Amino acid sequence: MTDALRSGLPPHIAARICGHRTVDTTLGYAAIYPEDVINHHQSFIARCRALRPEEEYREPTAQEWQDFLAHFELRKVALGVCARSALPASMNTPR
Repeated sequence: MTDALRSGLPPHIAARICGHRTVDTTLGYAAIYPEDVINHHQSFIARCRALRPEEEYREPTAQEWQDFLAHFELRKVALGVCARSALPASMNTPR
């Protein structure tokens, strides 16, 4: 089943051939290889980028980068940093 799916057989067709009631059952038998995930993700990104204007894929200027970093510094002030303890403040105070 894995070879058929990797060769392009649509999962819903494979499910019918195997006599499975749902596609989920068929996909449970399919092996997913790490290189497949990487290749499919790279293909997805390439298709998305082909649809976007070329000028969106440029290096940011120094000012744009500083503005970007400053935005997240402000968020840290507003929301707190992620490294803080999950304990309530009353339990974090030294005794």
